[in-house]
Amino acid sequence: MKPEELTKQVFLSHTQNEGDLAAQIAEVLTEKGIKVWDDQQVSPGADWTKEIAEALKKSDAMIALLSPNSFSSSWVRSELEYALTDERYKRRLLPVLIGEPREEEFARLPWILTRMQFLRLTSNEPTKRRAVRIAEALIELLKSARDAK
Repeated sequence: MKPEELTKQVFLSHTQNEGDLAAQIAEVLTEKGIKVWDDQQVSPGADWTKEIAEALKKSDAMIALLSPNSFSSSWVRSELEYALTDERYKRRLLPVLIGEPREEEFARLPWILTRMQFLRLTSNEPTKRRAVRIAEALIELLKSARDAK
C-alpha cells in the first residue's frame, strides 16, 4: 500500500517555536504523497478556530510536536484533546517529544499522552533528518493502525 493511501490527511499540531521542523515534516510527507494540514494554511484574517476545527474534521491522523512551549499552549492542548476523543484518530496519533522536558512541564500534557509511546528527538540532530524520522514513524504507525482493523 502506498503512503498516500494510509490516511486522508495528517493534522500537524505544533507551536510557532517548532515552525521550522513542522515545515520540514510537511515537505517530507507531501513528497511521499501524504496530504498535510498545518497552520501555515490559515489565511491572514481568517477565523483560526473555524479553520482548525475544519482541518481536524478532515484529518484522520495527527503528529503532535511536544516541547516545553507546546505543553502550555491551549491550542495544542485543544487539538490533542480532539484527537484523543475522536475515533478516527484511534492508533493514529504520533506524539513527538522534543528535548528533555522537566517533570512539571511534562505534567501539563493530557494524562493519557503520558501513557503513550513517544518518538523522542534530540536537539543536536539536523532538522531535515528529524523530519524524515518523524515521517517514517508516522507511516509505520498508520500501517500498524491499518493492520489492527
